[in-house]
Amino acid sequence: MARSVSIPTGAALVAYADASELDPDFGWQDAVDDLHWVAKKRFPSLTPCDRWLGREDHAILENDLAFLTVSEYCGLVAVCIVPKDKRGATWARKIRGIDSLAECFGPALISKGRFSNGEQVFIRRDLSSRENISSNGSRW
Repeated sequence: MARSVSIPTGAALVAYADASELDPDFGWQDAVDDLHWVAKKRFPSLTPCDRWLGREDHAILENDLAFLTVSEYCGLVAVCIVPKDKRGATWARKIRGIDSLAECFGPALISKGRFSNGEQVFIRRDLSSRENISSNGSRW
């Protein structure tokens, strides 16, 4: 059965990116470093952390209100903001456009829906809807 990238329980915001073109040896860490820089510039209160929310969602930055997590599956990356409490949920509702955070890993993707087997379908934000990408990396 197909599946998709993990999203932490309670995630208020999710942005997706196609990371299939990252260099397998060095590209991932460079992208994470870029994410740290871009996120801290946009949200100065974020500080580094190294915590797992569940088995697949890596919290790499946090403040008093929320975690910023990264998950990856077969070249599909999800960057999420996960509130810690009601104050964090209020803060997260005010945030617009976290696609720039996900773009640290590659082109931003838009989720178009899910099949009954759990597989998600995406289109690249910067391309026409004719190029579709599924969560298993296939393109049509």
